[in-house]
Amino acid sequence: MDRNSAVLAAIALIAVAATSSCAKPGSRDDEGAAIRPASAPITMEGKVAPAIVGTWKYILGSYKFGRDGQYDVHFDYMQPAGPGQPDKHVLGDDGGWWTADREYVYLKSGRGDVIRDKYTLSKDRSKLELYAKYAKTPEVLQRQKS
Repeated sequence: MDRNSAVLAAIALIAVAATSSCAKPGSRDDEGAAIRPASAPITMEGKVAPAIVGTWKYILGSYKFGRDGQYDVHFDYMQPAGPGQPDKHVLGDDGGWWTADREYVYLKSGRGDVIRDKYTLSKDRSKLELYAKYAKTPEVLQRQKS
């Protein structure tokens, strides 16, 4: 995955996390029109998967999946800007709870919104690929030695 694709995938993940719980049933916009959520809320399923527990690095930062079901994510990247504008440095941390089933990793942030990403784990458990719903390519994470 090239750097621009990775940046766009991360922006998509962050945007989904930031907006996924905004439109609640019965919500109204500034003009009083009903707002309909794009889809039903995602619920946490599965359990903490020992094969995923650990620290994982990727091109834009790192994830730490704990045995206690908590996760932390750190991101540090340059967001491409439009023509004639400087790129923006994006630096931050987030965290919450995580679980996994045979197909998906579920991340529930401290705000309560849940992201569900398909995943694959290499046979030697050194590479984790997360497939965000709207990303064209997976986010590739490499396991870090303890």
